[in-house]
Amino acid sequence: MHCLTKTGVRLFFILALAFLLSGGCAGKRAANINEARAVRDLGEAYLIQGSYSRALQEFLKAEQLNPRDPYLYNNMGLTYLALDRPESAVLSFKKAVNIKSDYAPAQNNLATAYMATGNWDEAIEVLKLLSEDLLYATPHYALSNLGWAYYNLSNYDAALRYYNRSLRHEPRHPPALRGQAMTFSAMGRMSEALRSADRLTTELPQNDAAWMLKGEILEKMNQKEEAKKAYEEALRTAGEDTAMKDDAESALRRLK
Repeated sequence: MHCLTKTGVRLFFILALAFLLSGGCAGKRAANINEARAVRDLGEAYLIQGSYSRALQEFLKAEQLNPRDPYLYNNMGLTYLALDRPESAVLSFKKAVNIKSDYAPAQNNLATAYMATGNWDEAIEVLKLLSEDLLYATPHYALSNLGWAYYNLSNYDAALRYYNRSLRHEPRHPPALRGQAMTFSAMGRMSEALRSADRLTTELPQNDAAWMLKGEILEKMNQKEEAKKAYEEALRTAGEDTAMKDDAESALRRLK
């Protein structure tokens, strides 16, 4: 039986210590990840409740524990959007996508954040790739966002094309119906705009913005009595939205 030399014993000890330390680090990392997930879950609860500042506090804590969590950065991005900080949202969504390149919801959210900053071309670049992803389960979101980007660039033909594609995937998708109505109206195709607005108010009968849009289209068509009814519905469904109430009341005064 061979005996270990002093050098061999020392080497054996160093290797054993390294093994124990590496195992300890791995255990610590696993503990951090579990703790980070719990903190992230708490932040999600605050996000759902609309407590955005408290949500962000928890997400920042979770980031310190696990800075490689794409779902955390997606949540952070949504929180920054809710806090009207779209530039910070862009950075968070980018981190999510850089960590998980096939994270489709984060890609769509990144495009939304780009649009919130007025970077329409960057949004279109992201959304086109996403809309062509055959594994993306909800392409109507990306397609309707593409429609919105092109609408804001006054490229109404392209906007309408993408809204129509979105509605082929999901015929009752409200953002696409709204965008389609607005695009038809901008193009002067008022009868088609009204049909889209009718479908929108059918899908969202308690949505003040839907009724407001319908009223604006009817007013442009000089159908004043029907426009008044739509504006009255917008006023009725506005709830605590004082800005919408003011818009609806202003429209009704205009039609007197």
